[in-house]
Amino acid sequence: MPSGSSSWTWNEIAPFARILADLGAPSVVCGGQAVAFWAARFGLGAIVSRDLDVLGERDGADRLAATLGGTIQYPHRYEMTVLAAVIRTTWRGRPLDIEWLHSVPGIEADPEAISVLADLGEGHLLRVLHPVPLAAAKLHAIRFFDQRGRNDAAHLKVVVQVIGYRVTEELDLNPALALGFIHRWYRAARLHGNRRVLAELAIDWRHAVPVEELHRRASRDPRVARFLSEHWPRLSAEI
Repeated sequence: MPSGSSSWTWNEIAPFARILADLGAPSVVCGGQAVAFWAARFGLGAIVSRDLDVLGERDGADRLAATLGGTIQYPHRYEMTVLAAVIRTTWRGRPLDIEWLHSVPGIEADPEAISVLADLGEGHLLRVLHPVPLAAAKLHAIRFFDQRGRNDAAHLKVVVQVIGYRVTEELDLNPALALGFIHRWYRAARLHGNRRVLAELAIDWRHAVPVEELHRRASRDPRVARFLSEHWPRLSAEI
């Protein structure tokens, strides 16, 4: 199903995402627009993606197509694909493809467990893939998908930065969860194929860990202090 979609930044797609948020069907923004969302949130520049990837059940795609009045295509019943449907529509005078997925390659987990509920403003709430599984998905894509016409490597470099910002953000809310993010990123980065990709792209997985911020907090949080003294020396030396 070749794409005829234009290229979009998150700021351009955000008003459309509010329609998705109000759909009433469980869905998670993933792929390039998830990268674009996080980059915009943390001031890392305007990331461009050609379409909108959404993880969700097929009935959500049907509802969105009916709401938009766009055309919807389904893969052949025997076709081996993660695609549940492709919706072709027009947004602000430009073609937009929404690829509705029943799974994200490289990730095996409940969608709610690997996503963050993002506030899009004016009461619109939408789930966006968390940066750690997003990085894992990008690593998988680089390893297994033809990279012609894809931006996975560039996106991965941005997501590694995003992980650090997200860990820092979560330290204020739930330090144990923030430390869990680091462990999950470590487990993704240490997989043999992923290590090779990171090395080829000159990406140091440790740059996603806000070590200075952790040290600043260690004196007032024993969990952070224990992580730095017991876990971080081993993790940082292994890969």
